Amino acid sequence: MNMGIGDAFDLGWKLASVINGEGGPELLRSYELERKPVALKNVERSHDHFKVHNELQTLLGGGDPRRVDTDTKEAHLLRQRVDEFYQRHDGENRDLGIEMGYRYNSHIIVHQEDDGSEPPSDPRCYTPTTWPGGRPPHIFLSDGTAIFDRFGKHWSLLCFTDTDVGQCHLIQAANDLGLSLSLINLPGEAQARTLYERNLVLIRPDQHVAWRAETVNSPAIADTVLRTVSGHMTTEVKNPVIGDAKPGIEVPAESGVKA
Repeated sequence: MNMGIGDAFDLGWKLASVINGEGGPELLRSYELERKPVALKNVERSHDHFKVHNELQTLLGGGDPRRVDTDTKEAHLLRQRVDEFYQRHDGENRDLGIEMGYRYNSHIIVHQEDDGSEPPSDPRCYTPTTWPGGRPPHIFLSDGTAIFDRFGKHWSLLCFTDTDVGQCHLIQAANDLGLSLSLINLPGEAQARTLYERNLVLIRPDQHVAWRAETVNSPAIADTVLRTVSGHMTTEVKNPVIGDAKPGIEVPAESGVKA
C-alpha cells in the first residue's frame, strides 16, 4: 500500500507539471525509471520478511500457536525463543534504509562532476544526505521550525549562505522557463548547512533532491540544470553530470560550477 502511494505521488506531481506547462516530456518518461527499482527492492525485502514469518512457524514446532499464552514451562520457553527470534529478525519494523533512504536514479536527477562517492545504501540503516535523488534529511532550524515547513509548494531552492553563489542565475533560469521556484534563504543555519552538505540544494515538488552544488557561476549551467530536472532536456544519460561533458548534455566550457 505504501509503495502504491509513493507511485501515485511520483506520477501525480509530474503529470500536474506537464499539464500546467512547466514540465517537459522527459518528466513523464522518468516515472518508471525512478519507481520501478524502488518497487523491486521493496518486493525483495518483503519476501525476506515473509520468510521470517515462515521460520517462526518452524520455531513453534507446529501445533496450536495459542499454547504460547498458557502458564506452562513449555509456553515460557516458547515465548523466550520467539522474543529472541524477533530481536534478530526485526527488519519488518526497523528497516529505515528501505523506508527513508531510497534514492531515485534517472535522467532528470543531476550530479556535479565532483559530487564524491555516493553514501552507502543499507536496507537497515538510514543515512541522512542530500545526495541527488534521495529525500532531504529532517532537521529543526534554530527557531524550532522543521526545515520541511519552509519548502515551497512546487520547486524549492535552499540557500545556506547570504553571499552570491549563483542563486540569482537559477532564479532567472526558472523565470525564463516559467518554472515555479521558491528561494528559501537559510543563512546562519550552521547545523542545517552541515547536514545538507552544499550551499545550494534544489528540492523537487515531491521533496526529493534534484541537484546540489556549492556555486553556480554560469547562467548557461543554471539553465541546463533546470531544463534537465524539469524534463525539458533530452538525454540518454542515466544521471547527467554537470561540469563534465557527457553524451546528450550540452555543457558550456565556461561552466564555473563547483560542488
